[in-house]
Amino acid sequence: MISTGGNHLLAGKLLITSGAEIVKQKVEKVTKGKSGYKIQTEDKTDHDFDIVILAAPVTSDTQILHFEGVKDVNLGGHYHRYFFDRA
Repeated sequence: MISTGGNHLLAGKLLITSGAEIVKQKVEKVTKGKSGYKIQTEDKTDHDFDIVILAAPVTSDTQILHFEGVKDVNLGGHYHRYFFDRA
């Protein structure tokens, strides 16, 4: 079956199918452990996960999230914006 209505529907279906947990709080720290990841949220609560997917713009000039136990990643600077005209 083909879904219509946009890519946001695909993300929603994947979430439901996976049984994953969404933490709707500001994440302050991601720590890699031996068998997973610990997320610390703004209320200082720790959450344990096997896998973490960050869906947020993270660049060196806006970085407020702290990573521990993970390889350094070159986050770059500002995002480039592209505008396309049908002309």
